[in-house]
Amino acid sequence: MKFFPSNYLGDTRGLSPSAKGIWMDLICYLWQSPTRGKMTAKISDYSRLLGASEKEVLLAMEELSRGGMEGGTCQIFKNSHGDVTVISRRISREEKQREDARLRKQREREKENVTQPSPESHGEKIEDRRKKIEDRKEIKAKSLFSLSQNQKEELAELCSKVSLKFPDKFNPWQWLKRNIDKHPLTHLHVMKQMLSEDRILDPWPYANKIALVEDGNYNERDSQTKSSQYKADFLGMAENLKKIQGEK
Repeated sequence: MKFFPSNYLGDTRGLSPSAKGIWMDLICYLWQSPTRGKMTAKISDYSRLLGASEKEVLLAMEELSRGGMEGGTCQIFKNSHGDVTVISRRISREEKQREDARLRKQREREKENVTQPSPESHGEKIEDRRKKIEDRKEIKAKSLFSLSQNQKEELAELCSKVSLKFPDKFNPWQWLKRNIDKHPLTHLHVMKQMLSEDRILDPWPYANKIALVEDGNYNERDSQTKSSQYKADFLGMAENLKKIQGEK
C-alpha cells in the first residue's frame, strides 16, 4: 500500500487527534479487507479491532461521517441490522485501477496468444503434446539425477498442479527445461512457492525471481558441505601420516 503523507494530512485536517488515530487503523484494516477499501461489521467488532471503547468508536465515526474528512475520502453507512460499513474512496479507486490494469494486460496476452484457425491446428496440438513429453524426458535425464525417487515423484506432481493453476500462462516443464542448470532442489522450491502464493499476476518472472535467490542458497549450502568434507578428509590424511611416521 502506498502512503502519501501530504494527502493524509490534507484529508484529516478537520479531525480530532482521537479520530485521526482511529482512521489510521481503519485504513490498515480496509487495505487487508477481502473487499479492499470496504469493510462491514458491528460497532462491537470495530471496538475490538481498534482497541477502543464503543463510545470512542461511535464518536470517531460520527466525526468522520459528518464531513471531518476533506474531499469525501471516507464514507460511513449504517444498515437496519446495526452493521456499519466504512469505505475509503481512495483505496477503492486505486484497487479498481489495479484490477482494470490487470484485466487489460490479461486481454493483451490473450490477443497475442490467439492464432487463426487452420486445418493444421489439430496437428499442431499433437505436436505440442509430443514436445511436452520430450521436455519431460530430457529434464528427468539431465537435471533430476540427484533427486531421490520420492522427490522426482513430488516434483512431477507439483508441476502438474502448477500447470492446472496457470493454464495457457505458465508451462512448468518448459520452465524446468530453460532452467536446467539450476540446483534440482531449487526446482522443487519454486513449484511449491507457485502453488502456495495466490496473487501471481505474471508467473514467469515470479518463478525466475524465486529461482535466482534459492539457487544461490542451495549452491552455497552444497559448497559449505563439500568444504567441511574436504577439511575432514585432509585432517584424516594428516593423522594417518603422523601414525605412519611414528611407527617408523
